[in-house]
Amino acid sequence: MKMLLLPLVISAMAISYSWSHDQTKSQEASAKPQVTVTYEKKSIDDIISDSNDSELVKLSGEIIQKLKCSTYLFRDDSGEIHIQIDDVDIPRKGLFFNSPVSIKGEVDKNSNRPVRVEAEKVLYLF
Repeated sequence: MKMLLLPLVISAMAISYSWSHDQTKSQEASAKPQVTVTYEKKSIDDIISDSNDSELVKLSGEIIQKLKCSTYLFRDDSGEIHIQIDDVDIPRKGLFFNSPVSIKGEVDKNSNRPVRVEAEKVLYLF
């Protein structure tokens, strides 16, 4: 009789541990703070004249042409700027030139080259 109860007790303990462990993981996951990233809408003129390196910005305009590898020329009503768009950030349908687009990205200021924006998200405005 004792031999039959031992596996039953061990199984019950294992199930109880598993359930309490899952509950703890669930509570830890829900306790993590939510981080909200905000992109400030700016014109190209504002970015060139009055922005900081690594500042998060949102642009609205058009991608005009591909300049090289992952660098594109972008324009809005205030001017033109180079945008770096990595392959993973290009929408599945590809890039359409001269179509309204919104780009969220990070300003890249380097003394060796003109100001550019490294795109993190490209959204078409159809």
